Amino acid sequence: MPLWIIKVNTYVLMLMMFLSCLRIDIKELKQAGKDWWRYLVILLFVFCWAVPFAWFARDLFDKEIFVGFMIAAAAPCGVSVIFLADLLRGDPTKALVSTTLAHLLSPFVTPLIVLATTSQVIDIQFMDLFLVIVKLVIVPFILAQIVRQFSWHKVLYEKTQGFNTCLLGFMNWSLISPISAMMIASPILDFKISAVAVASLVPLVPIVYFFGRDKKEGTTWTIIGVYKNTTLAAVAAASILPPTAMIAPVVYGIIMTVGVVGIEVWGKKKY
Repeated sequence: MPLWIIKVNTYVLMLMMFLSCLRIDIKELKQAGKDWWRYLVILLFVFCWAVPFAWFARDLFDKEIFVGFMIAAAAPCGVSVIFLADLLRGDPTKALVSTTLAHLLSPFVTPLIVLATTSQVIDIQFMDLFLVIVKLVIVPFILAQIVRQFSWHKVLYEKTQGFNTCLLGFMNWSLISPISAMMIASPILDFKISAVAVASLVPLVPIVYFFGRDKKEGTTWTIIGVYKNTTLAAVAAASILPPTAMIAPVVYGIIMTVGVVGIEVWGKKKY
């Protein structure tokens, strides 16, 4: 993959994260106080649940693909969980607190998990992945909080929704296009990644749903547990590894999206 595409994807994702983080009010973190242990459990599911599935399947993949898979498995939940929780009549506040905590922790937790599980397969420096995630997550988050202090966030967020959708479309195209030939030429590889993703997601859904104390909370935990920031994982993988490392995050993201659609259909029937 040309270096300029990686750089463009990096800055596009930073802009998307900035626009998405305009919805996040750091003061909402105080909501975690009374239910701190529940947030801790959910964050463990977010960062750790898929990791053993990817690790036990490591012999099925080349080392770059395996490491890319592990980055996706240890990625934080996406900021879109706030919107999805609201759409499916979950609790947007809990979703906001969870994704905020997950993204603030991700520069430390994700590299540690990746290094702990892949150090015998490939040499990756902690600081390389740490700095990539800081650039993609923490910098946009801080900038968004600064903008919120000037009360510009509401107008800016509302005016840029269509633009953010266009950025998402561009990002999906720019991530899939360079590896589309490899994905088409390797259907067995795609199937293996999909199978591992499904194997991790299917048991996760009922576990996190019934961890909720009611339907609203259960729906929220389910969305948070399932919906990972695979775009972040793909860009991070491409920044430190060959392009083939993006295959696992991209395929995982497709399976995850199908799962979220299924949850949405189920949620509408429930209500």
